[in-house]
Amino acid sequence: MAVILLSFNITSCRKNLKPIGHIVTNNGNIVTLNVDTKRITKKNLDKTCNFGQTDGSSNEDFTIIVAVGDSIMWRGFSTYSKKDSVNITMIKIKHKNGTKIFDKDSIKGKNKVFAKAKYSTEGKPDYEYKIKFTVIRNGKKKKFSIDPKIQIK
Repeated sequence: MAVILLSFNITSCRKNLKPIGHIVTNNGNIVTLNVDTKRITKKNLDKTCNFGQTDGSSNEDFTIIVAVGDSIMWRGFSTYSKKDSVNITMIKIKHKNGTKIFDKDSIKGKNKVFAKAKYSTEGKPDYEYKIKFTVIRNGKKKKFSIDPKIQIK
């Protein structure tokens, strides 16, 4: 089984939890949204959330590349405390016209979301999609969203 793991330390993490990036396995793709659950606000998403990218690219520029037929799982991870939760609640494709890349344009989940890539986007611009997620810290829930990109080959 081939596994690619992107991992690094974030200096703002109180307990030195290691964020995880995009993992590719023989069974599919795992996209992990890493969140500093103590500092996150709607105004500082790029500073407190990431997908493991280390090149300084924004969350909106982060692009996953998968193949037709690949399974994808989106999950959340707190970089501040293991007691905090980051629940991915929805993946929503933001195209108006073009290829329908999943069975549905909105895929819901409770703490993770699963989808299977159905059609290629080759030769087309990257598809933008919205990841909706909830952060639970000290019993309080806050809702957020980020708009990364996807390519299906």
